[in-house]
Amino acid sequence: MIDLLRQIILCITAASLFCAVALSLVPEGALKEVIRMGTGLVLILSLAIPLRQSLPHVLADFLPEISLPEQQETENIYQQAVIQQVEVETARYVVQQAEALDISCTASVTAAADEDGVVSITAVQVVTDKPVSDSSLASLRTRLRQELGITDACIRIQ
Repeated sequence: MIDLLRQIILCITAASLFCAVALSLVPEGALKEVIRMGTGLVLILSLAIPLRQSLPHVLADFLPEISLPEQQETENIYQQAVIQQVEVETARYVVQQAEALDISCTASVTAAADEDGVVSITAVQVVTDKPVSDSSLASLRTRLRQELGITDACIRIQ
């Protein structure tokens, strides 16, 4: 409430100074009357602007909180779609990286979102179609760790 009063006083003071300068620059006559009416509107608006900015916050203190399940449900659906897309595209990328090393495989990726909505990869599982040398697997593991920014514990190659 004190912030609201401070904002009102600052806005009225600034608007008053502006209006005083504008009125002092205009000579007497019909134009001065028009400017006087305009400055009056500016003063009224200088009262309305702080009220408009803080009125919802002031009223929110007295009103009960209303949760919007539809909005939360929509956000959850969107977040799940993003996670699913990250998993699919990352699995496709892992298969491409393996093919670049002459490894035939399938990949599955698990991703999760934190409370800020940031999606991160939590696990990568690679299943090779045929036996592959340990050096090729180590090379793939190193490449995935560097490119995806995950630890060795998150990568399982079978």
